[in-house]
Amino acid sequence: LDVDLAAICSWFLSLFADCLALIAPTQTLFRVWDVFLVDGLDVLFRVAYVILRSNEQELLRCESIPALYVALK
Repeated sequence: LDVDLAAICSWFLSLFADCLALIAPTQTLFRVWDVFLVDGLDVLFRVAYVILRSNEQELLRCESIPALYVALK
């Protein structure tokens, strides 16, 4: 699929507030922010990887770009 990375970019711009609030307790979001402030930008890529990896099967089942965007949100 030819995917525009706009859906994932919003994760980084909001420091994951938009997606983690939907799938994890608020404490998880606060922990990500804490680690980001201590360890820097690398942690954001690790969090993105974990989110993508944990939803791998659902993402692979997407057969269209709109379906992929829905799955990523």
